[in-house]
Amino acid sequence: MAGVVMAYVERCGKVWRARWLLADGRRYGSRSGFAVKWEAKHFADAREVAERAAAQAESVSGVTLGAWWERWLPAQDLAPATLENYAQQFRRHIAPRFATVAIGQITALDLAGFARGLRGRGLSPSSVSVVMSVLRDLLADAAADGMIAAAPAMPGRGRNRRGPGPGRAGRALELEAVLEVCARLAPQDALMVIVAAFTGMRWGEVCAMRCAFLHLPQADTGPGEGDAAWYEVDARIGAVHEDVHARRFFGPPKGGHGRTVDLPPFLAAALAGHIQATAGRELLFVNARGEPIRHSDWLARWHPACDGVTGRGRPARARTGPCPGARFHDLRHTHATMLAELAVPEALRDERLGHHPPGVRSLYTHTTSAMRAAMLSQLERRWIQVVARAGLDMERVFVDRGGDAVARYGSRSSGSSSARCGREAAAG
Repeated sequence: MAGVVMAYVERCGKVWRARWLLADGRRYGSRSGFAVKWEAKHFADAREVAERAAAQAESVSGVTLGAWWERWLPAQDLAPATLENYAQQFRRHIAPRFATVAIGQITALDLAGFARGLRGRGLSPSSVSVVMSVLRDLLADAAADGMIAAAPAMPGRGRNRRGPGPGRAGRALELEAVLEVCARLAPQDALMVIVAAFTGMRWGEVCAMRCAFLHLPQADTGPGEGDAAWYEVDARIGAVHEDVHARRFFGPPKGGHGRTVDLPPFLAAALAGHIQATAGRELLFVNARGEPIRHSDWLARWHPACDGVTGRGRPARARTGPCPGARFHDLRHTHATMLAELAVPEALRDERLGHHPPGVRSLYTHTTSAMRAAMLSQLERRWIQVVARAGLDMERVFVDRGGDAVARYGSRSSGSSSARCGREAAAG
């Protein structure tokens, strides 16, 4: 009789009564007061369908979330990087709490307590949001598949909602502090920091930078447009990703869109010098084995430099760190803030950072070569000013392991000298 609706109606004085089979398969529910027969029948049919769905959900709700995860993940049609991220969030955060819990036993209170625990362990609001979104999708699809009658409500909605709390929000760093961090790092690491601070590129995008996508001024071009330098963030392999086993692979940047990042003259010169010092490499920044840099290895150098510990081979400096607790992603915030300070048009800011805002702004506002030229001039001037204010000898910071200068900075940095360095690298 499965699938057959057993609901019926009966006359009850001047009105009609709806009768439907309950989930236990033995008793009937009823409701009277319908003026016409078809209304009563429609109500009875709907209630019986709901009762059967609830009974089916109850029979399978004993399946654990871990077992459902094993079925659910292979069915997702997502990019490899997204699947790896989901797996990482489940393994690190969700599985220890819910893997052995039956889906039907997970309540809204459980989810609220879980989210609160994540915040208590120091996860940033954005990280908590990512973890909870994976859990939300798991439970929503379980409900859609009939595993449970309905997914429990997610926290963060309603009368008890609080602010994000003391999470690690992004921040803009002072450029003098950024230069101080560079002075504590090895030359390649210092250059990566400057690239991020003056382009807004993400960590994975900086790690994936390739010589083939770097366009430097050519030796046979005169002043003007031929002096332009830029980097192409490729839409297919423009970022390095890490899976749950810390294996690195190349894939699309966040959002799946490529973009062109214009380079100010001093940065073009720095990258040109870096290529000269590391001739023959496909990637601009690698580890000792010639592979993309592992994020955990980078953090082992980045945190001491920010928090006040000098790196090997660097002279001891003040014990107080230039920017304790800073993250590499804060360099992206730093660049976005710098662009706003320099009054760079919003359209160019969005283009440079790889943002795609909704609405008419992105449809009717476009960038021009004049906008880009003005921005690069301002970034070059900001670099010269901050180096002068910091009082650091950047020439000593940006040198290769052999001791030869990679690029000459400071008060002597200018568009012509930087472009000349770039042409020499291209010619070589």
